[in-house]
Amino acid sequence: MVCTIGPASEPRPVLARLLGAGMDVMRCNFSHGQYDEQGARVDSLRALEAAAWGAAPAGRELPAKLQRAVHAVGVDLKGPEVRIGQFAASSGRKLDLAAGADFTLFSDPALRTEGTAAGVWVDYPLHEVLQPGQKVFVNDGQVALEVLACEAGDGGAVRCRVLNGARLGERKGVNVPGAELPGLPVMTDYDRSVLEWAVRRGAHAVFASFVRRAEDVREMRAFVEARLAERTAEETAELPGGAGRAPLIISKIESVQGLQNFEEILAASDGIMVARGDLGVEIPMEEVPVAQKRMIARCRQVGKPAICATQMMESMEESPRPTRAEVADVANAVFDGATAVMLSGETGNGKFPAETVAAMARIAARAEDALAFGEVEPAGVVAPAPEERLGEEGLGEEGLGEDPREALLDAVAAAAAHATPLGGTLVVPALSGGFARRVAAVGGLPQPFLCPTLDPHVASQLLFSSGAQPLLVTDAAGRPLGAERRAELLEDLGKPALERALARLAVQEASGLGWIPAEGPVTATVASEGGAAAPVLLHLDAAEAPTEADRALWAAATAP
Repeated sequence: MVCTIGPASEPRPVLARLLGAGMDVMRCNFSHGQYDEQGARVDSLRALEAAAWGAAPAGRELPAKLQRAVHAVGVDLKGPEVRIGQFAASSGRKLDLAAGADFTLFSDPALRTEGTAAGVWVDYPLHEVLQPGQKVFVNDGQVALEVLACEAGDGGAVRCRVLNGARLGERKGVNVPGAELPGLPVMTDYDRSVLEWAVRRGAHAVFASFVRRAEDVREMRAFVEARLAERTAEETAELPGGAGRAPLIISKIESVQGLQNFEEILAASDGIMVARGDLGVEIPMEEVPVAQKRMIARCRQVGKPAICATQMMESMEESPRPTRAEVADVANAVFDGATAVMLSGETGNGKFPAETVAAMARIAARAEDALAFGEVEPAGVVAPAPEERLGEEGLGEEGLGEDPREALLDAVAAAAAHATPLGGTLVVPALSGGFARRVAAVGGLPQPFLCPTLDPHVASQLLFSSGAQPLLVTDAAGRPLGAERRAELLEDLGKPALERALARLAVQEASGLGWIPAEGPVTATVASEGGAAAPVLLHLDAAEAPTEADRALWAAATAP
């Protein structure tokens, strides 16, 4: 579950309740919060995570620890969208707009923070592109305006009439269906600054707003890679485990152009967010469910994450219980094959943030059980097309072609996904995370599979892969292994031995801690890339004695 953190959920005790209720990913929405606010929220998450790692029970026989309390940070860009400004202090944080009232959209920057019930500032010169009679929608269409006149004087203004009474909050998005808005860039200067911040802070994913074409994603990826190369050793050392990987780029589809170019955007992206708010204003509302199902099905087919977002539990901003329609909406997203569901204002500003997360977790868990036990037929395609398979090291846009080893890896991934015996456990060691994502892309797994890893960044990014349960190996104090030590282990033990040692640790510890059945011999199907020759598919019993490679891993993991 992806949860937006805002004023209602940023206090550390409340954030701890959200984590306990089932939150997986912290969404830092830069359309609202700024660097100091978002940075403090990330610090709180990492402090709570470190405390949980340190307090985690030690192994039955092993000095290393296996951490299940792994979370991710997703940075949501403001993007090339149009938004209103802030309100005057005398107006409070909400404006009550009456139907039939006059309302003005000002372009004068001097009015950026002076919004009242008579009008607000907007960050695009709409007076240059609109015509009388056109409709303007604010806050995902909750406020509808009709243009009466456009004026160029005093910085520009659009005189409107309110078509429906509603309450309006600050910095809300503005949609003008069918209007061309020239000059909107792929990334604003603010977006570039936020991306630099995301790289410095070790964000695991970037939610790219208003992506319109594949080239938008490529430009953003090139920018991120360049900033990653510039990150200093001191900045890297401050991150858990010395993270050095690029964040995933999750493209938000929320415009007509994004829908039209969906296939090329999907190919260029690491995942898709079905952003139903703005999308539901840009296209007829009855088309949104069709677009949602089509996009999620295509993500399933190519094995990439799909996040369903916007208004999923909106009534819980004010109520302690969701509507039955919201319950069905969350469950249907799971039935469609979404890999994640997202909360926005419900956790950012709502009155019941932890209760909302707990309710969504129960709904999603029940829907997953219904799929696992055959009560509901899974939707969409469960296997990726050969020409659309994932890349070895990630979710990149390049296909794998006809490489025999890639075909073999796909075959082993599919075999692992479907060959685990009833009551057994699938274990997929994740040194880079690429093979684990390949297994997740197969789909149709009846239960989560364990992904032991030494890299905290890999562990967090695996949260975006369907069915993957990352398990992070730390030392006895709960500290992740640094990048140098991970590299030394790989060089000393070799990839096959290191993967087997990780699998053994996962089997023994998961059994001892009750994460998998502990009565009788525990059979685990272990799937890994192995060495240069061939991938590996084998079975382990929890009762088997550890090997020298296992002991070397555990000793290194706990060395001071």
